[in-house]
Amino acid sequence: MFRNILKSIAFGFLLSCGYMLYSQPIQRRFINFSLEDGLSQSTILDIKQDAIGNTWLATADGVNKFDGNSFEPIAILFQAI
Repeated sequence: MFRNILKSIAFGFLLSCGYMLYSQPIQRRFINFSLEDGLSQSTILDIKQDAIGNTWLATADGVNKFDGNSFEPIAILFQAI
């Protein structure tokens, strides 16, 4: 019985070692954007993506649309009620 438990532990250890050997590290790429890239402000309050792939960034200065290449500030005019 002790021998079966030992075999089970050894088998589990070998399985976990094989998994670690063949797993790939996750590669992530981050790009930092700033005011020089066209953002209206460097502090981002919210981020959303629409159905066609545009990324919308909410800042204290307004909304910016990013199409993957450039930023376009969107002017929103508020009227007093």
